[in-house]
Amino acid sequence: MSFSGEFEAHVDSHGRVAVPSSFVEALSAGAIVARGFERCVSVYSKDGWERIAAEIGELPATDATTRRLARIVFASANDQQIDRQGRLELPKLVRWYAGIDHEVLVVGVGEVIEIWDKRAWVAEVAALECGAARETGIEEPAA
Repeated sequence: MSFSGEFEAHVDSHGRVAVPSSFVEALSAGAIVARGFERCVSVYSKDGWERIAAEIGELPATDATTRRLARIVFASANDQQIDRQGRLELPKLVRWYAGIDHEVLVVGVGEVIEIWDKRAWVAEVAALECGAARETGIEEPAA
C-alpha cells in the first residue's frame, strides 16, 4: 500500500496514537515501529518492513556506513499491533528520539508512515518548501 496524507493526532498518556482509518487495514497484520531518519518515528506494514530489511541486507556488511544504518534501523524496531480503537503504541525510546510529547502529525510517505512532533513537522515543511523554491528558482506569487 502507498500511504499518503497529513493527519493531526495526539499521543495519549500510555504512548498510543490513533492511526488514520485509511491506514488501519494495511497495518492490520501488525506494524513495525522504528526510528525515522530525520528525528521522526517510522511505521511500516509487515510487508513494507520485509522489503526495507531486504534492501539493507543486500548492502555490503563490510561497509561501516551500512553497519551504522542497520544499527539505527534494526535496534529501534518494535513489533506492534493496532488495538481495537485503531491506536498504535509508540515505545518510549522511539518517542524520545523523535521529541514526541503530545501533539503529532501522522504523515503518509509512500511505503512508510512517519509520525512527527507537530513543531518539528512545521519546521520540516518550511525547510522543504524553502529548499524546493531555491532549487527550482520558482517563488510563490505575492498575495
